[in-house]
Amino acid sequence: MVELGRKQKSENAEFGKRLAKVVDYAILVGAYNAYTLRDGMLSSSFPLDKIFIAKDLEEAKSHLKEIGKEGDVVLFENDLPDKFD
Repeated sequence: MVELGRKQKSENAEFGKRLAKVVDYAILVGAYNAYTLRDGMLSSSFPLDKIFIAKDLEEAKSHLKEIGKEGDVVLFENDLPDKFD
C-alpha cells in the first residue's frame, strides 16, 4: 500500500481491523507497517499475545515452526514492491 502515500497508515490500520476478524494468529514482519497493522488489530480487541512481530522473514519462519501445527493454513503476504527503498 506504499502507493497510497499519506493514506497508507490509515489504510493499514483498517486492514489490521479486518485481519482481526478472520485470523487466529498474526506474524507481522518488519517495522515498516507491522506496528500500524498491530494497532489496527488491537483496536478490534484482538489479543496481543496472538501477534508476533518478526524483524525479518527468517525470524517469522522460525516462529511459525514453533507455533504451527498440522492442518494450519498460512498466508505469506508481501505488501512492499520488490524495488521499494
